[in-house]
Amino acid sequence: MRTNYPSKSRYVALEGAIVYDSQTQTIRTPKTIVALTPSERRIVRRLVENQGEVVSREQLMLDLWNTSEYIGEGTLTTHISRLRRKLKRQIGCGLIQTVKGKGYKLPKR
Repeated sequence: MRTNYPSKSRYVALEGAIVYDSQTQTIRTPKTIVALTPSERRIVRRLVENQGEVVSREQLMLDLWNTSEYIGEGTLTTHISRLRRKLKRQIGCGLIQTVKGKGYKLPKR
């Protein structure tokens, strides 16, 4: 199946026909656009920037809350869990992989 998108530099291939649109900060398929909350956008943007590599929980927490103050790790886990559920429900794939004891990553294309 061939997918045509207007500008390749704007889109980052994630899995199959699923792409991240850096201009609108959404995840798309040819038929679906997944709108992301501000926190979800920060998480996805960091994971896309480091696609195929592990992004530490600490880095994601810093991106989300921009503070060195302690924020419970359960809060990040909740954000990731909700984001996975949303993606699974809307595009049929959770995308985000957990690397136990290290962090999270998106599969490399």
